[in-house]
Amino acid sequence: MLGGAAVYHSRELKSDLRESARAAENLLAIDREHLLEYARILGSNQEIARELISPTPNSGVLFGVGNAIRHGKDPDIITITSASGVVLANIRIPYEIGEDLSRTAPVQKALEEGKTSVYFSGTSGEFAHLATIPVISRGEIIGTITTGILLGIL
Repeated sequence: MLGGAAVYHSRELKSDLRESARAAENLLAIDREHLLEYARILGSNQEIARELISPTPNSGVLFGVGNAIRHGKDPDIITITSASGVVLANIRIPYEIGEDLSRTAPVQKALEEGKTSVYFSGTSGEFAHLATIPVISRGEIIGTITTGILLGIL
C-alpha cells in the first residue's frame, strides 16, 4: 500500500513536469522569434534580393551574405532557394546547392501562397526547429529563406 509520502512525491513530480513543459514552451517561443528575425533580416537584404532576381545567381555571394549576417545565437541552418525552389545557398551543407525543395511543404507554401512556416524536422538523424519565409521584391516572390536551430540527434 502506498503511503502519504508516495502521493506527495507523485504530486511533486507532476508539478515539476508541468513546470518543465512551460519552460520548454518558453524556449521554443524564443527560438521561433529568433528564427523568424534572422529569416526576415536575410529576406530584406538587398544583395540577396539582387542575386535571387539575377538570371545567373551567384551562390558565393548568397553564402557570403548569409554567413556575414550570422551573430550571437547563430542559426545552425540557413538555406536560400530560388523562385522555383532550387537551393542556391546552404550555409550548413554547401554541397547541397541545386537540390529541388519546391515539393517540400514549407517551401511550397512560401512560394505558392507567400506564407511563413515554423516547424520541426527530423532528417539525417538530427532534429531541428525551422522557419521558412518567402522573399518578396516589388510584390513578387523571388525565393525563400529557411533558418533553423539544431535541437539534437534523433
